[in-house]
Amino acid sequence: MSVNFDLGDVSAWRRHLGLMPVPLRANEGTGYVLLNGARGSFYLDLPRVAEPTSEFRSNAWSTNVGHGVAVIGRDVRVQRWDRREPELFAVTAVSQDMEKFHRHLERDAPPADLSIVAHGIRTFRRLRQAFGEQFSSADVLLAYLFMLADAVDGANRSVDLSRWDLPERASDLSNEINRDTWTAVADYLMAGRTLDDLRPDVQLMLRHASGALFQEAHHLAIFDTTGQMPLILTAPRPVTIQRKPSSSAAHFTPASITRSVVERAFLTYGAFPNALTILDPACGSGEFLREALRQLRLGGFAGSVRLVGFDVSEAACAMARFSLAAERNTDEGHAAIKAEVEIRCVDALTVDWPADVDIILMNPPFGAWLDMSPETKQLVMQLLGDLARNRPDFAAPFLLRAVGVMKDGAVIGSVVPASMLDGTSSAAIRAALGERLSPTLIARLGSHQLFAGARVDAGLYIAKRTTDREGMALAVWADHREVSTSGALRTLRRAATVDEFPVIRDGFNIYVNPSIGHTADSWAPRPYDAWRTTQLVQGLPTVGSLFDVHQGILTGANTVFLLTEDQFRRLPREEQFAFRRAVVNESITGGRITSTSWVFYPYGDTLIESEEDLSTKLPTYYETTLQPQKTRLAARQRKSIVNWWTLAEHRPKWQQKQQPKIVTTYFGDRGSFAWDDRGDIAVVQGYAWLVRPRRSAPVNLTTHSWLAILAILNSRSFVQLLSAHSNNVGGGQWNLSKRFVNPVPVPDILKLDAGLRDDISRIGQLVHDGGLGALSAEDHAELDELVHAAYGLPSGL
Repeated sequence: MSVNFDLGDVSAWRRHLGLMPVPLRANEGTGYVLLNGARGSFYLDLPRVAEPTSEFRSNAWSTNVGHGVAVIGRDVRVQRWDRREPELFAVTAVSQDMEKFHRHLERDAPPADLSIVAHGIRTFRRLRQAFGEQFSSADVLLAYLFMLADAVDGANRSVDLSRWDLPERASDLSNEINRDTWTAVADYLMAGRTLDDLRPDVQLMLRHASGALFQEAHHLAIFDTTGQMPLILTAPRPVTIQRKPSSSAAHFTPASITRSVVERAFLTYGAFPNALTILDPACGSGEFLREALRQLRLGGFAGSVRLVGFDVSEAACAMARFSLAAERNTDEGHAAIKAEVEIRCVDALTVDWPADVDIILMNPPFGAWLDMSPETKQLVMQLLGDLARNRPDFAAPFLLRAVGVMKDGAVIGSVVPASMLDGTSSAAIRAALGERLSPTLIARLGSHQLFAGARVDAGLYIAKRTTDREGMALAVWADHREVSTSGALRTLRRAATVDEFPVIRDGFNIYVNPSIGHTADSWAPRPYDAWRTTQLVQGLPTVGSLFDVHQGILTGANTVFLLTEDQFRRLPREEQFAFRRAVVNESITGGRITSTSWVFYPYGDTLIESEEDLSTKLPTYYETTLQPQKTRLAARQRKSIVNWWTLAEHRPKWQQKQQPKIVTTYFGDRGSFAWDDRGDIAVVQGYAWLVRPRRSAPVNLTTHSWLAILAILNSRSFVQLLSAHSNNVGGGQWNLSKRFVNPVPVPDILKLDAGLRDDISRIGQLVHDGGLGALSAEDHAELDELVHAAYGLPSGL
């Protein structure tokens, strides 16, 4: 609980919630938009002397936040824009627990399909239908920008194009459809949601919601050729603005992240000179440049700034020019700043960048190697030169080129793919950046749902070009929940100095880490307790030094080659010889193998050499299951009509040999490690850990040793150390692939005191027989103490 404070002072809201207030309108001191993230943003009106009106709700709606908040006397009134009745909270209660109040706003979000962005997209679709198929969607986008400018100016299609940085074609396009049709669409835009008494303020929409609006409009203009809507609707039709997630390419940056990156980059830069050059080489709709201009004004900057942006999309460049013009037009406070805007529609990797840049702000396009065209792969390798390793991400050359144009003292603030922080293909890039830049903040954002319409595993990188290599970066780690990322960014804003760290919260940690950002080693921030614990177990062997970790069988068609127990039993007995018991993701629970499937495995002693042999020995399986899928199976990678019935990868070097092994799921936590004591189980979805020979001699572990290993791997200590090396995935589990588990420290079971090993083995037997659920509270406590001792950690850490 905090002490009471004045809710009528906007600085109190910033200080206690970590939200950066932006004035609702230029030079207005009573209305603010406080941005959080996907949820929990709100419009704050201070002070209020009357009841909130429909205008109050419309302001919240127009700014694309969930609620309007007004302080009226002893009450805090919260108005969700889709509800007419407000919620009342006592000022004293809110001021005593601001976080509780904010959590309520995060949970109580209005529906996205009724938002101002959805309304703007409906308008765009109507306009597109009015123009017809003879006009490109990019042309319709220009006409749409013209309509928005017209709505702000009330100019009746006589917009000052230079004021809005629009080309002549935008005006020409507005005359390509008849006046009545144009008016009908414009009236629809301005009518808003009449049944809910919500009227759009287009100026506020452009000021506070243009990023989200233009992201959706850009997607429709470039990719979507469907979804035509009739011109006349009696009620707005729902619009889904969440598209099917993708995992690569360019993604528009959420406003909360844009704002945080700009703020931290400016803080890193320090005092500004009278003239600045700010570059975004992948500018999209210009949100980084726009936010930079806005924060310069809010900070009292009165010099000149050159804003340079590149993008390959003509539509994105048009939106960027318009967005920056809108920022100047709707905010008279920018009169003190002389801004020169240069947006170029070019491929940033094939043109020269401006020299001596002061600040680079960007969200470069992410692109996995396998998703790149041959031409793009060649360009990336050429630009990386000697630093090219394995399969670099498309973002890598953007970061490398950025360093080359930064003057001394310049700062880069960038969204980066998580693979840049810890991927082996990015190690040389990290080393090159670390040699020339001093990091001030490195973040792993955790949630894959931050970017609308995309599944992106992203981080942040803020660094300064300086000869001082003594700087230490703030490490920001957030788990898989969106609320954790927003909490971390708000906490960063609240902290005045690095002396206030570490901050350890549920879902995110922020701490000073002197070891990241300087070398080729992993830069990925990890949970603070896990990172601290790794400092105490230096010198121990690792998983990779004691075990060979192998990915399991890849069938290439699980529905064909994997059978349930019931399906297997229905096969004729004489055909069952060609199948092996197999573990899949759901087979391992609580540290033991609780169920198995059966995988077709015609190798080794059960070798089937030809399709004729197959049809003879397994006629039922061949005719009912394999033969109907022949075309599909032959189309798999590395398969042909000759070997169409074989598995994609059957792992002959180790899978055909019967040997005890640890088996794991693909992703997991405590309870995701089991022991295959007989060694006859085929691993399909997951990994197999085989004992690594020592000095060319085999290691034959006893049952006691295997059980002790099983107990250690399912202990809290091991999973904590795992979290210091692995990445969170959806649901909060850890990636258990080879590159993440290999560096995890683990006690050498053969060198442990025999008594300690036997004690741990006894608990391992309980896990093997009945799972972690079979352990009592006393057993769990004892396991913690025993594994601490095995690691050499202090008791109770």
